[in-house]
Amino acid sequence: EQFLGKKVSDVLFPDLARLTELKINETLASGKLVNYEYETVTGAQKKHWEARMAICGKDQVMTIIRDITERKLFEERLVESEERSRTSIENSNDGVAIVKGDKHLYVNRKFVEIFGYDSADEIIGQPVIITVHPDDREKVFDINRKRQQNGGAPSRYEFKGLKKNGDVVTVEVSATKTTYSGESMSLVYLRDVTERRSLEEQLLHAQKMEAVGQLAGGVAHDFNNILT
Repeated sequence: EQFLGKKVSDVLFPDLARLTELKINETLASGKLVNYEYETVTGAQKKHWEARMAICGKDQVMTIIRDITERKLFEERLVESEERSRTSIENSNDGVAIVKGDKHLYVNRKFVEIFGYDSADEIIGQPVIITVHPDDREKVFDINRKRQQNGGAPSRYEFKGLKKNGDVVTVEVSATKTTYSGESMSLVYLRDVTERRSLEEQLLHAQKMEAVGQLAGGVAHDFNNILT
């Protein structure tokens, strides 16, 4: 009774009344179903609505309105969560890449830095092997293919990487198979371990030299005893 016989402008907020009248005219003119969303704010409460309009008899429009506030709040939280995740990945100390088939779909800043490129645009869309030394290209290609097809691939391995300027780096990989929009892809984390591997080799060499020194010292001692 509070609504019947009244104009739209009598029962709705001015902005919403203008939008409603616009959509009514659009529905009458097109003869098609018209969908739209709008917000209302009452005090501190904000509500989201979805409206559907259709012609219902001569010069008449039927409108179905649904409260979608909960859905909108969930979507906003999801966007915020995705933004936080993206920020975290972009500022990660590890290189991160998403690979579909044999091509890069996404790489973060650290990935670009590891391989000495100027921007992600130089890598996105390019085949995986552009960052792999020729010696290891077959290995990396085979592992990536197996992971996306059946998951029967190592989750951790190393390969010789190739920087844009031709320098070689040792790269440690941690990768897993994932699905996005129904398609199999690889989520890859990379770390430049060139310096670490070099230090390990130096340490191993020093340990070998120490062992040789101890052996030589023992032989000299025994020989000295014989001479005595």
